[in-house]
Amino acid sequence: MLNRGRFLENDILGRFGFGFAMNAYKKVTGLMEESFLLFEANTTFEEVSKRVQQWQTSLPYENICVTRNGRYWGIVDMNKLLDAVIENNICLAKGCNPLSSLPGNNFIQQEISARIDQNMHFDVGYVDIDNFKPFNDHYGFERGDFVIRSLGDIITRTLTASDCEGFGFAGHIGGDDFIFLTRPHLSAFVAEQIVAEFEALLPALHGRDDAGKGGYQARNRRGGWECMPLLSLSIGIVSTAVCNIGSYPQLASIATEVKCAAKMREGFSIVRDQRMMR
Repeated sequence: MLNRGRFLENDILGRFGFGFAMNAYKKVTGLMEESFLLFEANTTFEEVSKRVQQWQTSLPYENICVTRNGRYWGIVDMNKLLDAVIENNICLAKGCNPLSSLPGNNFIQQEISARIDQNMHFDVGYVDIDNFKPFNDHYGFERGDFVIRSLGDIITRTLTASDCEGFGFAGHIGGDDFIFLTRPHLSAFVAEQIVAEFEALLPALHGRDDAGKGGYQARNRRGGWECMPLLSLSIGIVSTAVCNIGSYPQLASIATEVKCAAKMREGFSIVRDQRMMR
């Protein structure tokens, strides 16, 4: 690592201002610092945080070197990294998913249980990304993370725009599964808006060539090449206004069942639970 600040101070200026004259004919390999922090691009915040705390050196460190598959990929400013670690820890402390920053399972369960206990009428939308695993395998985890963050943003924006009273709630169950709560008369509109925004994002997610072809060639689980479909969404909607829901587990079971029915259809699909139990 060649640190700009220390290079200028030690090797260009030097102790008495003769640094450049003394080092002019040295090779850069003789001036580089051998002790520096190096991480692979897929290293987690937790691992980075531990390494930073354990790293012992007399040199201050402003930057971290990042590699991808062993080759140089870029530099991360230490202050930005520490800010990201702190933000990640805050999300975890709040029970939020660190990737989408949306409330996770514990908060989702508490929110739904509280509404059931108050005899509120609300609709639950269970959102699942179709064909996400082959997408992740083919395009890479970074693109996969972008998909998750993008869908979380779409759900949050849609709820905010459609429900000015703040009744809506968005959560990230985990992986490629999300959930949203709305007033009963808004759920269909919210689901349609989420689908429309996500579908419009497909060229950015897959690239214009693959999106234009409606699919892409990738290796399947057997190692052979197969034409994979583009990403799509399956949304199952359950309403407590028509179903006699008494607990979170009961609601989660029905929502999962309806979501699975939506996934049985090809492409983007929205399925509403049709049972009338009241």
